[in-house]
Amino acid sequence: MKRFNRSRDINRFEQDFAEAVEEAKGGSLFVFICDGNGWDAKALSRLFQGCPKPLIGGVFPQIVHDTEHSESGYLIVTTELHLTPVLIEGLDDDAVDFESTLNSLIDEDVDINSMIVFVDGLSARISTFVDSLFALFGADVSYVGGGAGSLSFEQSACVLSNAGLFQSAAVIGLLAKPLQIEVGHGWVPVNEGHFVTDVEKNVVKEIDYKNAFSVYQSLISRHLTDTNITSENFFEIAQSFPLGIKKIDGDYVVRDPISVTEEGHLVCVGELAEGDHVDILRGNADALIESSRQTAGRLLTTSNEGGEVLVMDCISRALFLQSDFELELQAIAERFGENHSMFGALVLGEIANSGSGYLEFYNKTTVVSLL
Repeated sequence: MKRFNRSRDINRFEQDFAEAVEEAKGGSLFVFICDGNGWDAKALSRLFQGCPKPLIGGVFPQIVHDTEHSESGYLIVTTELHLTPVLIEGLDDDAVDFESTLNSLIDEDVDINSMIVFVDGLSARISTFVDSLFALFGADVSYVGGGAGSLSFEQSACVLSNAGLFQSAAVIGLLAKPLQIEVGHGWVPVNEGHFVTDVEKNVVKEIDYKNAFSVYQSLISRHLTDTNITSENFFEIAQSFPLGIKKIDGDYVVRDPISVTEEGHLVCVGELAEGDHVDILRGNADALIESSRQTAGRLLTTSNEGGEVLVMDCISRALFLQSDFELELQAIAERFGENHSMFGALVLGEIANSGSGYLEFYNKTTVVSLL
């Protein structure tokens, strides 16, 4: 059962939330809230702390309900899945050892076949956290999720569980049931053969031993006919030219540059490492939409039963596609048909593997999972 409302009325949300809790019985709750609501974090924390049912979710730039997406309102989903919520704090703290923290919080006797993971998408150590998850649980576990937060790029409390609403944190819903997950992006290289030569977490300082912004500016100027990229218009233009970290198999983990510092350093959603091979990528509407259609199609090859489809799609894809983004959601929905319904969020970075490959924190990517 899904309760979707574009209203910013917190009283209406509290009423719907109470009804969903009663309805959940032996199941669990997903809660997706739009950052544009501007709701008080302390009030939400008190509400969630009083929830007797397993609960995970977050505050996101936008939410997804079937083929609709909205920057206001909320979505509450009751599910028969039994989630075990786990909260991990300190995603900006260098002193936190995520492997030991996860070991202490997750009982080794718990049956885990999949994890639904929401993180504060503006934290500096997301990739380190994701790597720690994979180091502990490996490729036998399926992972799906995304980054919560605001398009203002100001950190705030944005991931939620029964413990409340938290900043610089992650919440994991542990599941005994295996999930089918697929990933796709549709971006292609237009400038290749570059290397990250100085980086601090998610801030790229140098590319090819030169100032990162100077290199980036020079490379994409070849593809801009009448506009120069500056710190003022950086976010708008960079949406069309993400960085691609090249992997051994030749595909990319896409990294979204979101701002440039006074020193000419590129601030990205998610970490990079010194020595990373990075190419400049570019896409077009048709290619991105077709990529999402094919991603959904691959999922259907493994399961044709009805059910709920969890969609974690990058908010920057929506910003890039603008009015065409509805076509992307429609392309995904059409591949599943009327016996499926979709829910999820437009996120600040996507977390996924297929249950057989390495776990990654992506940007500008579509992730779909059949629940």
